[in-house]
Amino acid sequence: MQCTNLSEDQFYTIYDDCLMQVDPDGGHTSAAQAEKMIASLQSCLIENGISRQSQQACIALNRDQQQHARSASMDTLQAFAQTRGTDAITLPLPPNAKLVNHMFPEDMGGNLGAVPLTLSAAVFTTSMTINDVAEYYRVQVGNFYEYRHDNGDVSFIQGVGDEVSDPATLLKAQLTRPNVQILQAIDPLSGEPLSGAQVMLFYQRL
Repeated sequence: MQCTNLSEDQFYTIYDDCLMQVDPDGGHTSAAQAEKMIASLQSCLIENGISRQSQQACIALNRDQQQHARSASMDTLQAFAQTRGTDAITLPLPPNAKLVNHMFPEDMGGNLGAVPLTLSAAVFTTSMTINDVAEYYRVQVGNFYEYRHDNGDVSFIQGVGDEVSDPATLLKAQLTRPNVQILQAIDPLSGEPLSGAQVMLFYQRL
């Protein structure tokens, strides 16, 4: 392995043996027990020739590999979204935005639990703020019900009103009625907030 002088098979043989010693049942543990288990695992690895420095290098390498895999997955989604384009979208497109994902109901199995999925979903990113995008959609979809989330996100939903007052009725409306969701942009690799907004359009495809 790149993080140690052992082969990958040798490393995981030692790692698995140590893990079996400290957690033979693979059961659930409390936070305090987990800390002791991690310390015991680290000590066992050291005793078997895998230094703490090598352990940290392997953790960092694994994290980098996961980030590269997620990045490649995002690139694939964006490339696929571009092949579908935006011509079939029946809601106003956000201005100055980039299409990053585009899903049809059949892509998601056609159902979410007992709820049939009939809406397609297009996801965009934009450098505009949530409030600026919301102001744009107030004009574009003036008859849609505006729902302001506690965290600052904004949704516009067609054909509903004040009955959308709790998470359950909101989710049902968003799954069954054309709607626009304007969210804080998030880095898909780190989960950290970004400047700008993410815009999700749930629409009936032409």
